[in-house]
Amino acid sequence: MKNSNRLFLSWWRDRLNYSRLTHTTDVHLVQGWLKAAIGAVGIVALSATGFALIVATGRGAPAGIAQICILAGPSGLWVLRWWLLPWPSEIESLAWVVLMDVAIGVHNVMVQDAELGATGNAFLVATGGYIAVFHGPRVLFAHAGWSLLSIGALSMLVAFRGDFRSRDAGAVLAIGSASLAVVCFVLPIVQFCCWLFWHQALMDPLTGLTNRRGLDFHLIRYLGSERGWPRWLVPCRQRRQQIYFATVDIDRFKAVNDAYGHPVGDEVLIQAARRLRAAVDSDALVARTGGDEFVIIGYVGDNGDSLGERLRTAIENTDDLPVAVTASIGVAFCDGGPTGAQGDAASCRRRLRVSDEAMYAAKRLGGNRAIVVA
Repeated sequence: MKNSNRLFLSWWRDRLNYSRLTHTTDVHLVQGWLKAAIGAVGIVALSATGFALIVATGRGAPAGIAQICILAGPSGLWVLRWWLLPWPSEIESLAWVVLMDVAIGVHNVMVQDAELGATGNAFLVATGGYIAVFHGPRVLFAHAGWSLLSIGALSMLVAFRGDFRSRDAGAVLAIGSASLAVVCFVLPIVQFCCWLFWHQALMDPLTGLTNRRGLDFHLIRYLGSERGWPRWLVPCRQRRQQIYFATVDIDRFKAVNDAYGHPVGDEVLIQAARRLRAAVDSDALVARTGGDEFVIIGYVGDNGDSLGERLRTAIENTDDLPVAVTASIGVAFCDGGPTGAQGDAASCRRRLRVSDEAMYAAKRLGGNRAIVVA
């Protein structure tokens, strides 16, 4: 139960990596298809608005300009934006979600016919699906709260108007309940399951640390380069200008496997992972990138100069093993910041290679030492 609670908390705190997700779609050459499909949702909304106007006119209900401007206007802009412009930044994406949610909610309560207003709730499911894929759980739950408010407001307004006929009541409640079930339950479950599968794909099964793919995925977090976010919205922790890269390699690990067997070798890796995780700050990224190689990325604190020695001591003091364990360590530093520049990422990747070279230099000197490159 404790592990499951920790897992749910990790999911809740994860804002997802919008830039990395969109980069992945671009690398696999599917971004154009996704833009076309997302923009087509606006076409559906425009069509539904037109049908609603025709039906409302046939029933003699006062619909018209207000309804067209409130939902059809943003829907048309949504289509043009997705079909004609490049993929939006994260903050622009959120702004579009807010605009569409507000337009749908206001449209639903302004339509005089209760059944027509209730059909608009289905579009809250569409925006919810977009959020579930590209944004985090907190944004999704905020959308669920707005959906609950919008659907509840429509039901109350129909009741206060005094025309809450049994047919209207059934339509409003059925469509509203179905929409709420999807937005409040189905979409969060789908997002959590997808996050869990992705989390598992980024994790090393033996040590529980991040693997090499996860290291590449999370690197952007330490650069503070979430594309599209202004500086004042970047967490203060990410504004610290210097980050460190530490490469750790267990000395003579093959000899340990040959002499004691792979189960002992696995236990060496597990214990080393625990010691490294305990030796650094909680927000540092600790990854197992190879057989006996680890990479640590974090923010430089007041004791940055002693980082290499602290990591070396942590490995050397590993207990409960039938063999003494030491490590060769290379440490390099990089200036980062919330600029989002590609040069920052390239510079930090170069420093990661520098830390790797420093680690090999320590190994050539006999191991059990740390070399720090300024």
